[in-house]
Amino acid sequence: MPRRPRQTAGTASPGARLGGWVLAAAAAVALGGGLETAWTFRAPLAELLGGAATAWEVALLFALVATLAALVLRARRPAAMPSPGLQARLAVHVLALGTVAYMLWLEPVRGPVASMFLGACAGAWSALLLALAGRSPRALRVVGRVDLALVLLLALVLGAETALRLWDAYRPSPLLATEGGTAEQHIVRETLPPGTIVRGFPVNSRGDYDTEPAASPGRRVVTVGDSFSYGVVPWPRHFTTVAEERLDGVDVYNMGRPTLGPREYLHLVEHEVPDLDPDVVVVNVFVGNDVNQARNRDSWDGGAWVWLDPGRWLVVLAATRWGAVSGQAVAEEDVPVASTGERVGWAAGDPRIDELVARAGDEWPWLDDPALERTMMTPETFLGVETTRARRTCSGLTVGYDMLLDLLDETRAAAAPARFAVMIIPDEFQVEEALWDDIVANTPGEALRRLQAQELLVPALTERGVPVLDLLPVLRAEPTDAEGRRRLYHLRDTHLNARGNRVAGEALAAFLDGLLGEP
Repeated sequence: MPRRPRQTAGTASPGARLGGWVLAAAAAVALGGGLETAWTFRAPLAELLGGAATAWEVALLFALVATLAALVLRARRPAAMPSPGLQARLAVHVLALGTVAYMLWLEPVRGPVASMFLGACAGAWSALLLALAGRSPRALRVVGRVDLALVLLLALVLGAETALRLWDAYRPSPLLATEGGTAEQHIVRETLPPGTIVRGFPVNSRGDYDTEPAASPGRRVVTVGDSFSYGVVPWPRHFTTVAEERLDGVDVYNMGRPTLGPREYLHLVEHEVPDLDPDVVVVNVFVGNDVNQARNRDSWDGGAWVWLDPGRWLVVLAATRWGAVSGQAVAEEDVPVASTGERVGWAAGDPRIDELVARAGDEWPWLDDPALERTMMTPETFLGVETTRARRTCSGLTVGYDMLLDLLDETRAAAAPARFAVMIIPDEFQVEEALWDDIVANTPGEALRRLQAQELLVPALTERGVPVLDLLPVLRAEPTDAEGRRRLYHLRDTHLNARGNRVAGEALAAFLDGLLGEP
């Protein structure tokens, strides 16, 4: 039986050939956008990326040459081009593999870099077409096998993503929590049932890690934030408890939830804080991730751009979070257990609180001796987390800070008539010199500004008339040990330990004392 002649672009139907030209036009547009971006942002990209900016320019120049050559070949020798179907599948493969590369090495630098990334993908696709032009049937059969393998792999990944999304819709899990969805959905997902025991202390009837709010507390301060506010120490050692003990007649209420961000802070202040009728609302801004989470309102994160964010892919989240959890030694008492059946928390002054205080040092000895801290991450995992945070917050780009300030302006308006204030919690790399040195060594050629967050936020908030408590100088004023470490954060965990909470609580008490004393 005679072998069927292979199909090329020249032997395809007019509609298929038109599809090939549409793909070529799309590649040209993507490349044009990447080139325009590289030229428009040349100076800031050079400062941000260092020597990598030159590599981008070379890559885009190569992409330009490849795209022009492919267009010429398509016009002059259409029969030499691969079939339109193969061209389309190659485009999908390049985008899929490119997206993986982007998430591994380029994310979270979005916007301009993402635009150049699409331009580079267009060039890679054009180069593949040139490489396959006029190839023998045997060579194309090998390409076909690789193509089939990639199609199956892509189908497997998309199938797993779909299955995880269906499962998450049926049974939501923090393991699959993304930055997508509404602020209310995110808050509900991160709120534990009342009575759930966390480090020996029950979550109260509102789902907050604090005692039951008194009906008439005198004066009340409500603090709002993420896991730093939620706390990873027993309640008696939490910074709001420390502050409350030092203030006469003031209830310092903790309304923190894990993984929240500035848009969720706004929602809490709009919908949950008013029930507590506070005199002061304090939003705790954690430098390590709140800037990046505020940027999720940015137009770069709309539409197709969201798929360049690994935080939107459930297969990525499930794999990384499961690996982090299963690969680390997590203390049993640090994992929330099932509800005890008690549907409300403890009231202030409950004798069980005294019992918890008495036994805390015995059950968790590292509360009093940071040298006994249990390791929460491997050194490699921890350095990776901190390096990513440093790149997000210290890159020189300011769009995330602008959006964070806009959200804080909205939150301030929502807090009225209560007084509004901000407490800035530094990342560990801003406090510990050795960690910063490791990050610098891990990011050669990158011009990172270690204190960029405080340099931008403190003056901007002060100009707005917002009282600011910057914990960075307070924490850095603590003495170091023989190893040069201040030991204010849990060992490779990123959160403040009991000592760090004490320092933060004392500073917050002094800050609030002055604030409550003002008219």
